[in-house]
Amino acid sequence: MASQRGATRRSYRGLGLAGLIAALIAAALAAGLAAIWLVMGPALRPPSPSRAPLSFADGALSEATLAEAAAASGVIARIEAARRRARQASLAEAPAAPERSDPAAGFAFLSPWRAPKPLRLALGPNQDYAPHFAEAARRSGLSAAAIAALIDAEAAKTASGAWDPRSGNTRSTARGLGQFLQATWLAEAAKRHRLLNQEARARGLLDARGRPKSATAEAALLALRDDPRLSIIAAAEMAAEHVLRLAAAGHAAGGEAEAARLAYLAHHAGYTGARAHLRGERDAARAAVRLRANLTDAQASKWLDAHKGAPAEAYAAWLDSYVAERVAPQRFAPLAPAGLE
Repeated sequence: MASQRGATRRSYRGLGLAGLIAALIAAALAAGLAAIWLVMGPALRPPSPSRAPLSFADGALSEATLAEAAAASGVIARIEAARRRARQASLAEAPAAPERSDPAAGFAFLSPWRAPKPLRLALGPNQDYAPHFAEAARRSGLSAAAIAALIDAEAAKTASGAWDPRSGNTRSTARGLGQFLQATWLAEAAKRHRLLNQEARARGLLDARGRPKSATAEAALLALRDDPRLSIIAAAEMAAEHVLRLAAAGHAAGGEAEAARLAYLAHHAGYTGARAHLRGERDAARAAVRLRANLTDAQASKWLDAHKGAPAEAYAAWLDSYVAERVAPQRFAPLAPAGLE
């Protein structure tokens, strides 16, 4: 009898040890599944219909993500989000956060989700500039196609259709792919959250107030207009600011084409000039100067003749015609992602 009771107690102890091991294994599995859900959850869960499915607090956004953001929140929301990221990065005295890798990469066997691949713009002979447009889109919130349309409308072209990054306007101080006037370029360089400001500071060209340290520094800063990357991104960041300001004035962009149109108007005529044009306000003296600065004498005379010699009406008609014909983001719409054609 005593031996039977001892055997029973040993059996209970064995069962207790086995139960403890089983409980520990179950707890470990539960913790593992919880960790996987924390990582995979955002990718696996469908977006909530009550809020935008995107988090703008993350780093740089791919073109595919920007397209989703346009549908969810619109162009203005994207621009504001990009400006917040630039501000945060600048205040932290650190470069903007790099684009994050696929958070589910370590669990590929559990989910078909993949981070979107960057889309390739239809830039023709200017395809080498594609990385600059992707960066400009991330920094500004405008789409790469809209930025490409802006640059295409401004940049001088060679016989092959390639943009000339060192082109200058003989009738003004405009230069580079973005055709920045000297005064505009210096003003953009003084803005703390701009990439141009960061690059100029890194080169030791600016003082504490954001002004060139010397005449030599100013010349070196103006020479940066020939840098395709800086010119494209500076144009995009300035365009984003203009689109926001015009929206606040009652001229909101309803989509990429309208954003590109507003961006070009302000790039060409400045914010004040663009707002006046959109309101139908005309300044004959200013219009006469701008007409001669943008057209040959023969072309300007043709537009003036068509509008009974009125420079304000001739300039407004030419500008509307030029924007309608030349500022067309759809011409640069992204092709299939690389590797998926």
